[in-house]
Amino acid sequence: MYAVTVQADAVAGAPADGDWIRMVSRRSGLAEYELRTRLRVLDGWPGVLATRASEASAGTMADALRACGLSAWVTPHFTETPGLYVLSFIAEGGLLKLELAHRGRLEVPVENIRGLLHGTRFDGHFLLAYGSDLPLLSFQGGILRYATIGDPNVDPTRVAHFKHVVKTLRQACPLATYDQRLCRRMYKSRLLGPMLRPPDLYLDVAIAMLLRRSGHASPYR
Repeated sequence: MYAVTVQADAVAGAPADGDWIRMVSRRSGLAEYELRTRLRVLDGWPGVLATRASEASAGTMADALRACGLSAWVTPHFTETPGLYVLSFIAEGGLLKLELAHRGRLEVPVENIRGLLHGTRFDGHFLLAYGSDLPLLSFQGGILRYATIGDPNVDPTRVAHFKHVVKTLRQACPLATYDQRLCRRMYKSRLLGPMLRPPDLYLDVAIAMLLRRSGHASPYR
């Protein structure tokens, strides 16, 4: 499955223009009502406009949408949260010192981390850290070794320990923006639209859209 995704703020106000909607509908093959409704719901957010079975057909639709002035691209559907999986870390001396699954160790200057994307997938928390010239770092609630990074003063539950991880990373990376839209089902549904249900099954598409909007390279390309 390939999602045709758009950046809706590229055409602010256009959904109210009936002639423009009819033109986009004619060129893309999308129904006028569906197109108008979806763009209004997005209201400046990136989001899925349609899905197609093949990359070629999705690319053809994206080309048609771009010809109408929309920022549009194709996002393939995968099933796993992307990135280098982190087992444990410490913030020390302006560095994040990371132990990675299958890849040894890595030290990252905290000033290079420009964004933290926090979400849940089927009730499991994750956080992605990204920045220019950095690999995508994936902190997964089910993988982290809390014995080395947990706070002994919090309740000994995975949820409480992950909250401590998020707090630690936000404090350690003061230049990073924090986005928690993927923690709430209503926001996931807004990004993915009515065609991708349940949203947690297609969360990789939402992740790719938000990373693209932040300026980080797609983890799938």
